[in-house]
Amino acid sequence: MVCHNDSWEVLVLDNLEEEFIQKTVGFLQSYLPKGADPNWSPEYFRWKLEKNPAGKGFLTCAVSEGQVVGVTSITLKNVWYRGSMRKAAEIGDTYTHPAFLRKDRIKREGNRKPENGRNAKGDYFEKSIFGRLVKETRERALKSGIQIIYGTPNENSRPGYEKRLNFKVHPFSNIRTFIRPTAKGISAKYGFPGLYNLMLFAERIVEATCFLYWSMISKVYGYIFEKVDNSSDEFDNLWDQLKHQYQFSLVHNKEYFQYRFFDHPLGTYNVYKVTWKDRLCGVIVLRIYNDLKGRKCCLLADWIYDESAPKLFSVMLAHAIHVNWQEDVFYFSAWSGQEKGQVGALLRQGFFSKRSCPVIFFQNDEGIEIVQDCSQLNITLASTDNV
Repeated sequence: MVCHNDSWEVLVLDNLEEEFIQKTVGFLQSYLPKGADPNWSPEYFRWKLEKNPAGKGFLTCAVSEGQVVGVTSITLKNVWYRGSMRKAAEIGDTYTHPAFLRKDRIKREGNRKPENGRNAKGDYFEKSIFGRLVKETRERALKSGIQIIYGTPNENSRPGYEKRLNFKVHPFSNIRTFIRPTAKGISAKYGFPGLYNLMLFAERIVEATCFLYWSMISKVYGYIFEKVDNSSDEFDNLWDQLKHQYQFSLVHNKEYFQYRFFDHPLGTYNVYKVTWKDRLCGVIVLRIYNDLKGRKCCLLADWIYDESAPKLFSVMLAHAIHVNWQEDVFYFSAWSGQEKGQVGALLRQGFFSKRSCPVIFFQNDEGIEIVQDCSQLNITLASTDNV
């Protein structure tokens, strides 16, 4: 039972004490509807905050009467920015119990002005669990030497980050969610049960034709796909070859792929490498996932590829669709920016742009520089830890 008198205190959980980690996981999982895949577990927090090769992370909770009522985390990342590797971090897992949200508090108390001459900003950090936890977690990260803090907030948390917490949305990234529905997804959404078999038959014809076309293109250029079960030195070689394509990107080396996908405690990922002219030229990572509505989907979680290889990204997309379209999924999903022909390739293979995915940066010196001067971000679904 959570109290309603705004009585709460901040608890630093950087050492991941077992009792409160269990309570934190229970609190976070309570936000997931039945049928959705779990996003959190004690092992998950140990994986991303303790075993992370980029460094030890930060976790802060708000506690009321022994129960967790708010959470914020910061997870360390190695990023490539302007020709060198930098220490960065993602801020996320920002959840607040509904009874402690500002709109709920105003209903109980009325919209009272700050007392005793206190300014609105100070009052905000005293009363807002979200604001207080983000501020305290951010400050610990900065004191530890973190240079860059970024996040991908939803529409509920973005205003607080920008108006109160000195974060700013990157103006040039234009990262968007792209969706490719299947016959099953269209039928489920629009209610065409009588036409489902016909739609499924048409889909099979289209998929077979498209895959045949892209298979021919793949053979013409000599691309060879192979599913892999672990990372290897050739991933390091690929990253060393490709890193100069990017202004800002997570470091996609051997260590990253092993930790992020093969060692993930909750998610199961399918990783495919592409060989061209006897060398590794691309990697694409897929995950079958049950979303918040319990619908099975295929996430195109991550990719890197040699942009000089002809039609390689399109061939990789076609392969990802072909190996998963019979998995009974409702849709395929990916994040992509607006650069380097990726959007055109997605649109040609049946994806459509659904919504914007803002990327925010804390406005210290590095964050200001990125927002003002960096014109391209390589951000995929795997850039956030909840996928």
